[in-house]
Amino acid sequence: MKNILISGILMLLLFTCGSESIETVDVSPLEYVLTLELTFGDEDILGEYLLARPRGMVIRENEDIYIFDENRVKVFDTFGKPKLIFGGPGLGPGEFENILNPILSNTGYLSVTENFCYHVFNQDNEFVKKVSPILEKDLINFLNDNNLSYSNVNATYVINDDERYIEIWYIPKSPKVPRPLICFEYVIIHENGKTFSIIGSFSQYGAFAHFFPFSDKICWDVYGDDTIIYTNIFEDLDKKSGKYMYTIHKWSPELNEAAQIKKEYVPLKIPDSKIKEALSPDHLTVLEDDVIDKYIISRLKKIGYMYHPVRWIKTDGCFVYVGTMQKNIKDEYVIDVFDAEKMTFLTSFYSPVDFDIIKNGFAYRVKNSAYSMTEKEKDVYNRSEKEKDEFSMVEKYKINPAVYGK
Repeated sequence: MKNILISGILMLLLFTCGSESIETVDVSPLEYVLTLELTFGDEDILGEYLLARPRGMVIRENEDIYIFDENRVKVFDTFGKPKLIFGGPGLGPGEFENILNPILSNTGYLSVTENFCYHVFNQDNEFVKKVSPILEKDLINFLNDNNLSYSNVNATYVINDDERYIEIWYIPKSPKVPRPLICFEYVIIHENGKTFSIIGSFSQYGAFAHFFPFSDKICWDVYGDDTIIYTNIFEDLDKKSGKYMYTIHKWSPELNEAAQIKKEYVPLKIPDSKIKEALSPDHLTVLEDDVIDKYIISRLKKIGYMYHPVRWIKTDGCFVYVGTMQKNIKDEYVIDVFDAEKMTFLTSFYSPVDFDIIKNGFAYRVKNSAYSMTEKEKDVYNRSEKEKDEFSMVEKYKINPAVYGK
């Protein structure tokens, strides 16, 4: 993947749902659009605010920086100065056992997902409630009525007391896969009161806690108060007239329908070395290897031995950022930028780093170290070897307004 060269010219194909018009635009990704404005978390942070094992980050509207670390929420102001700590290890109200997926909604509610539940905090960081979805009768009845099930919660986006997006997963009772394969079904649902809507679903497969690469996934974020932006990284691909395109959807509960925009991308072949890594995990038996290898090969054939083009989606105001798989020779990823209101493509730019959050025109990330990451986490974060030897730190970058066409 690191040896892939990308073209400097991207051909972009844009259209909205219900329209047959097609517009083709030549765009060269912008360079040098990020300016590092703030770094903190090294020796300058001591005591209980020291970043030990960061598990996530959110940014408030006033640009306070929330770092989820050691089952606590460590809050820093916009200049990186320690401000307050709330939460903590435990089983009591507002306490955490294992923080997995913190999300701050545009309405100001903070949801912190962990095993089998999530916690909700209001705009003043006050604990509101702890929610166990498996105990919610209306949700479970809705799932049953739609031939779905429930095992655990993966992510929650809390809009208000009655409205949310929730991503759940379950293991089907009668999966159509041979053992030792395990099927995990994921469903993203919008709920408002007792009204439910299924936004999307996808399947992933694994064996003995080993998730297979090249699986489906829905990348999503929320724009405005309650409009979801999403793509299924493999199902929302299209090949037309020899051009490859990915699709971004916009769905709102008011309209209950999805607008969409399609963008052309350059397909990237999965290297043989990566395919070899995916086949025959060392801890499985010969018989299990055979079953798993056949599945992975069939999956690779289905996707044409090509990487999916989208790695993540993030929103900031009316802007949508899409992290792609494309790189230049300097190992900088291409980020596509869209206008969510007009559902139009704006531009692309090269980024030498990946982001955790984009807020108010700034891009943030927690730069992790070997001391704060397991080997598996290092692979997930895909940090460089040099970075893995450094302390955990927070970086804040100013994004040049040129990426918005200004």
